[in-house]
Amino acid sequence: MMKKNTFKRATQLTLAGILCAACAWNSNLQAAAQMEKAQNAQPVVKDETVYVTLDSQGNQQGIQVVNHLLVPEEGSYTDYGRYTAIKNMTDDTLPAQSGEQIVWNLPAMPEGFYYQGTLESGEIPWNFQINYWLDGKKVEPQQLAGATGKVEIEIAAQANERADAIYQERYMLQVTVPVDMGKAEVVAAQGATQVVTGQSKQLAFTLLPGRSGTFRIELSARDFAFDGISAAMMPADLSGYFDTDEVKEGFSQLEDGAKELADGTQAFAQGMDQLAEGTSGLASGTGELDAGAKALQSGMKDYADGLSTYIEELEKLAQGAQQLKDGMAQAGDFSQLTEGFEGAVQAMGQLALTHEEKAQFQQLIMAAQQPGASQETLQAAQAAMAALKLDGAITQISGQLGGAAQGVGEAQAGLQTLIEKYGELSDGLAALPDGARELLGGFNELKGGQAQITSGVSELKDGAKTLNEAVSQLPDQAETLSDGQGQLYEGIKEAGEQIEEMLPQSDGEIAYTSFASAQGVAPQSVQFVVQSAAIRVEAQSAQETDEPEAEENWFDRLLGLFRWN
Repeated sequence: MMKKNTFKRATQLTLAGILCAACAWNSNLQAAAQMEKAQNAQPVVKDETVYVTLDSQGNQQGIQVVNHLLVPEEGSYTDYGRYTAIKNMTDDTLPAQSGEQIVWNLPAMPEGFYYQGTLESGEIPWNFQINYWLDGKKVEPQQLAGATGKVEIEIAAQANERADAIYQERYMLQVTVPVDMGKAEVVAAQGATQVVTGQSKQLAFTLLPGRSGTFRIELSARDFAFDGISAAMMPADLSGYFDTDEVKEGFSQLEDGAKELADGTQAFAQGMDQLAEGTSGLASGTGELDAGAKALQSGMKDYADGLSTYIEELEKLAQGAQQLKDGMAQAGDFSQLTEGFEGAVQAMGQLALTHEEKAQFQQLIMAAQQPGASQETLQAAQAAMAALKLDGAITQISGQLGGAAQGVGEAQAGLQTLIEKYGELSDGLAALPDGARELLGGFNELKGGQAQITSGVSELKDGAKTLNEAVSQLPDQAETLSDGQGQLYEGIKEAGEQIEEMLPQSDGEIAYTSFASAQGVAPQSVQFVVQSAAIRVEAQSAQETDEPEAEENWFDRLLGLFRWN
């Protein structure tokens, strides 16, 4: 038994070796033939369309690149691609492959030549994540199949930073979501362009180059089914829709206007800083003014009270002055006193000795001084001396009375002058209360006006405070506005640059690179078509039928030699 198995294994190995040798020999023959034809090499002009399949959640499942080659003449066309499988979509011609190099020997084909290559992976311009909700609860995609209720679909398109720079900078994205109107009604689809085609409503969303976005759709579903999303990624050439020069000029003017606006708002922000400082000073000044006005009002009240007291005292003073004036008028009549003095002077004059009497008394005194004067003479001389002495006293008193009389006259004249002057003073004092009352009345009016001023100043202070509080916020708001205008300017500037990039000056401006190979031929165009898996109720599989086993042909039997069991 062991010998039999050993022999069978040896036979299998021998046949396998023969088969491999035959295949290698055949491949060498084909390669030789291809290389022989490759001597008539033709330039490759082609377009690439990249088909990407996603599962229902947006994960990549496969990438197929369909290449369209222009074949104006018979010859050898060399292309490149890191393909794991190649399929001729035009005829039965097989390529010669060496690494990423692919050589097609083709006859002239006016309609061009198509072939498909399969890639294991690739960085497309956008990656996707698709989420689903049923009646507000997040669910797996297949749980929606045949469901009834509120269905929400969220499609997140993330710009792929690992994609080729030309795809990031120049390609735009259009996502299309078909809705079977027989199974769902669109409740909300913000940002979507809606187009009805037959029983289907197409919801289209667009993203400009390098932008990411999330699209959310709300449906009212009954027996829900979904064909999946489709997306197209292509160069954002808008020149066919409008005058690109006008757009560029418009963006240039918009950029200049935004720059002026940004500069203006910056100046406005600086002005707001100055205004805030001014209103702060105004609030402080009006606060001080209010305090001063209130202090002035209080002082004026005290002054008015004092003035009222002063008027009362003036009235008392005027009354006293009038009484003094009346008393002085009565005391100023010295006529009787003057007459009394004059009568006394006259009486004294009558008592005074005459010259003759004085001479006689002198002679009598001299006689008494003579020796031998009689006793009578001596007594008479003593009487004469007494009379002379009395006369001297009378003369002195008379002189004094005369002086007193003169003094009384002068005093009366002075007192009369004093009475007149004091009368003027008294009249002035009598007028003072009336003047003071007029002053008080005017001052009260002034005080009332000042009270209104104080009230107005208080309102001004409150208004200045409110203004300051409002204006104090303006610098920050103006700064925010200025920052926003600056960002607007930068955004417009950036948008202008992007729009300018999106508006090529000529058909050959975009330098495409092959998606299939870094060393590949630069295609005329590259576009991407993406399709996610559908969500449907799985159909019941038909019952398996018994079929007779097909008879093995010689090739099947040959392959059976490689089966070890």
